[in-house]
Amino acid sequence: DLPVAGDGDLARVGFERWRTALAERAAAELPRLDALAADVNARALMAAIFGNSPFLTWIAEREPGFALDLLTNGPDVMAARLDADLHRLRAEAAAGLDPSAPLRLYKRRLALTTAVADIAGRWDLERITGFLTAFADAALQTACGHLLAEAAKRGVLPLNGATAEDGSGFIVLGM
Repeated sequence: DLPVAGDGDLARVGFERWRTALAERAAAELPRLDALAADVNARALMAAIFGNSPFLTWIAEREPGFALDLLTNGPDVMAARLDADLHRLRAEAAAGLDPSAPLRLYKRRLALTTAVADIAGRWDLERITGFLTAFADAALQTACGHLLAEAAKRGVLPLNGATAEDGSGFIVLGM
């Protein structure tokens, strides 16, 4: 029940560009990509992605190894990896690492993971929105934790607990 590629030429070009990006970054992965491309269901999924969404195609080109892992392992495995990576980033950001670039990376990977899960019918709407909401919450906590820790280091914000967030009085309300 996969959507048909809206533009077959776009699907073909998108796949070629993804393959080229993978060859440039991880040529050893090409046999795995070729094996995946030989599977009729995987080919249909890739055509649905590349033939319907320039944004998802762009992500696959920017993150060719991640896209291959996603299509090989499935969205559940990759979602668990993203959760673990984001949890680690939160601790690193509180310790001083600027989380800006990693958060942009995770956002791209989250978009592709969620789209593949949705297009392939692997996740229902509740799971998709829950995953997006959990990421938004974690990303906001990571960014705010980093900013509060930096303010505490500069002496602008007093430490009232074990971390800069503890007892800071800073709250974010979102809908």
